[in-house]
Amino acid sequence: IGSLELTLFTASGWHSDKQRQKTSYHLVWRQIVVDDQRAAVVRRATVEAFSSVKQGPIHVIAHKLQELDEKNKWENILDVTAVRSGSFRMPYNDKVSRDGRKCFAERRPLLPHGVLRFDFDHSGRLCWHSYLHHHGSLSEEEWLRAGSVRLPHDAELTVYLPLRKVGFTYSKAVRTHVEYSHSGVSRKERNRAKKIQDWSTEQLARRRIWKGDAKEFKRKIDEHLADGDGLESTMVSIQAKPGKSRWLWCNKRLKGAVE
Repeated sequence: IGSLELTLFTASGWHSDKQRQKTSYHLVWRQIVVDDQRAAVVRRATVEAFSSVKQGPIHVIAHKLQELDEKNKWENILDVTAVRSGSFRMPYNDKVSRDGRKCFAERRPLLPHGVLRFDFDHSGRLCWHSYLHHHGSLSEEEWLRAGSVRLPHDAELTVYLPLRKVGFTYSKAVRTHVEYSHSGVSRKERNRAKKIQDWSTEQLARRRIWKGDAKEFKRKIDEHLADGDGLESTMVSIQAKPGKSRWLWCNKRLKGAVE
């Protein structure tokens, strides 16, 4: 990817539960598509990679944040809530807190900050970033659309490989789940697709062509089972596509059914 666009929202303000100021940002990378499993792995790998840094800007930021509060660790900064819930709070919606049975607004709604663009060179290093939009340059409807992370269930996932660092190994949880092909399909997804394909192939071997009608089929199969009167079997019509018919035959002495 030569460039990435980041849509940035903020919900900073007074946190009632913790009784302190909270700096909160929601980041939406619209060009990066993940499912629940991959989102969890990306977050886990990012937390581990950031936590392993011992020098440079990331280390300096982490040190300054922990000077403010020792709980400001990457595990807490990169909030797991969005991964667990599978969605984001929509723009302009407030945070709701509970006090016993009562609910009240935090008065720190999710507001647009801007859209930034990050450009990368051929080696993947960041070479430039700029603002494409500031908070006042888009309409509320446009910000709402930009803040939505809903996609069709069959949307193609983005290929993901964790950043490789010399002398650093990711946890087993990351190594186990991050085995993605160049098509962006995980090993689990490939195995699921293979099982479906194997099942379809097996079904083709089981299928037979019958040129008669349903009643004739029932009579013939009943005769082969020494049930000439058809008292031990049933043949019922089941839901089918318009213009088509489907039947289900079963016998109380046998397991399964024939469709």
